[in-house]
Amino acid sequence: MAVDYSALLYDPVYAELGVAATLDAGTAGEAAITVIDDTRPKILPAGSAEVRSVGPGAFARIPELVANGIARDDYTDAVLTFNGRSWTVRSYELRGSPNGEDLGEVRFLLKAVVAVVPPPDGNVPEWVPANAVIHIDLVRAFNALDAAWTAADGIVAVDTLLGEDVDASWYSETEYDAANLTANGYIPDNGVFPALLGAAKTNILAGSTVVIRLKQVLANPVTASVSLVLVSNDEWVSLDYITNPNTSVGVVSSLSGSINNTTTAALNLGINVLNAMACTVTSDRFDIALSGSAAVAGVLTTGSEEDYSDDLIEGHPLAAAMVTMGSGQFYAIQSITLYDALPSTAGLSELSEMPS
Repeated sequence: MAVDYSALLYDPVYAELGVAATLDAGTAGEAAITVIDDTRPKILPAGSAEVRSVGPGAFARIPELVANGIARDDYTDAVLTFNGRSWTVRSYELRGSPNGEDLGEVRFLLKAVVAVVPPPDGNVPEWVPANAVIHIDLVRAFNALDAAWTAADGIVAVDTLLGEDVDASWYSETEYDAANLTANGYIPDNGVFPALLGAAKTNILAGSTVVIRLKQVLANPVTASVSLVLVSNDEWVSLDYITNPNTSVGVVSSLSGSINNTTTAALNLGINVLNAMACTVTSDRFDIALSGSAAVAGVLTTGSEEDYSDDLIEGHPLAAAMVTMGSGQFYAIQSITLYDALPSTAGLSELSEMPS
């Protein structure tokens, strides 16, 4: 006689550890189920180091879901509410049972449900830097906290400001995948990088001061440059602000033009070391500072297709912006902050300084 693992194993465990939950699967309906809360990050030993688990989750029994009319196709984007919080199911992992996959568990991979909340009376959350117009905190995002804010809309979802942009497709594949969030920040998949979307894209293309904060997570990043890249939606124009780990400087350059300015050596190197790239980009300026270095003013020129010797080309406006990395996953992006464009280099070095 086959052993019924649901009766002998899963049911007693869920009776002891489970909590009441509601799963709203849209057209499939709403179901009252029991889940095991797995939203708190865990520290796991890995040789001489420690690894922190990736992302919040919750376990549920597949037979209970089926009994409530919830099929596997209904999992993704369903809203799961338990322990006083609501979460969106962004993906899931099936956990088999000796009695078969359909009699086992599923681990829902969750992201916090974020309501768009306009800032009341101009109030700004304490985690948003002073004078910011847009702020994206990717460490807070890993911890399932409010993590993105705009002066116009208040708290918003991160994926309204970072994601895939087809206007950048000729230069790089782009996406924002919450599975790449870690306790140190966002570590992109090799070759696939987050593009700025929505208000973030609109602001940077109209002219902004931008600060990108980074944390080094692996040693010896000799090929691990980090870049803020702005491009047209064709192959005519690209502007790059890139860190150079070999010389510890920041460099701004363009695809066809002559701008080629360099900061003093200021890039901090070492595991868990922090850096900040700050720049002001407008229609005729690209000023840069790196981790407290003196700011360097840059002038952008605009010319015709015939010359093709200027930084910007008439008829080919900038259409996308993204944060890219060289080979290897050496850095985590901790935050991206946009300000109104500074009128000069004054104040740019201070924005690039690391907190004491």
